[in-house]
Amino acid sequence: MKMSILIIVVFFCATGFTFAEVIEAIVARVNNQIITLSDVKKAEDDISKGLRAQYKNEDEFQQKFAETKKNMIDRLIEQMLLIQEAKKRNIEVEEELNDSIAKLKRENNIETDEQLIEALKSEGLSLDSFKNQIKERIMQQKLLYFYLQGKITITDQELAQYYKENPKEFTEPGKLRLSIISVLLAERTREEALALAQNILAKIKAGENFSKIAQESSEDPSKDKGGDLGFLTREEMNPKIAQTAFSLKAGENSDIVETDTAYLLYKVVEIVDEKMKDLESAKSDIYTALFNKRSEKYQQEYLTNLKKENHIEIIYNPYKETPAENKKQTPEEKH
Repeated sequence: MKMSILIIVVFFCATGFTFAEVIEAIVARVNNQIITLSDVKKAEDDISKGLRAQYKNEDEFQQKFAETKKNMIDRLIEQMLLIQEAKKRNIEVEEELNDSIAKLKRENNIETDEQLIEALKSEGLSLDSFKNQIKERIMQQKLLYFYLQGKITITDQELAQYYKENPKEFTEPGKLRLSIISVLLAERTREEALALAQNILAKIKAGENFSKIAQESSEDPSKDKGGDLGFLTREEMNPKIAQTAFSLKAGENSDIVETDTAYLLYKVVEIVDEKMKDLESAKSDIYTALFNKRSEKYQQEYLTNLKKENHIEIIYNPYKETPAENKKQTPEEKH
């Protein structure tokens, strides 16, 4: 018997009582799979986090968030269709999945799976669910790429032209490897903190090892690494530090720099100058940029065909404003 109900309900009978427990709300069916209200809320939370990072102005954030929610159900249906189709075609993504996890670890200075598991816990994720999210995303991308590859042609001449017209995209900014010593103002008067910083500066000028002093005296989290902050671009630094740091040579130390929360001393360990990638190194990035730009038309064409070829039933759209708008849509009504 075909079921088209909004709520899955389980009935229990015990000692003469009958009661119902609401398990989940069904939003849509895509072939033999369902999209639940929990799926929608999770997608909404993920998008909200992404937009928050992108739009700091509250009004702008709310506007973009409202626009995105209008198409939320349709996007979730499209994602499910792509995953189903990728599985039908036995698309393998294990190599790409492993590469993505390895890259994520490198970029976040995570060395072991145990460290990754702990980092994911703070985001409310398990390692398996996180890997599955990435795997499904790669499956969708790979399926679309296979379809679009035969539709889009990009010549070497076009790659060279794009490289010539967009030099900033292929210029890696200059960066410095810094070590830092911090004397915090918390629980000290400004005079007391400055006196400590001056004492440390005197030791550095006397030739004592900067890293050793950082381990002994710094109040920055980097103290265990001898104050090493790694490589930073100008944009990634406190403006007060950047102003002086980029005027120093490798191996030179700064004077005391005052911020709102601390007195700082730092050392420029290594300098990497700004450089532009050569065309050969940039070709892969350029190809991806042009491919993505031209793919939108064909991607929508493919998704439209998938929707026509598969059974889709929207049962409840939480973003529709009226009951009339929220009536059940059959595939015929949708297409």
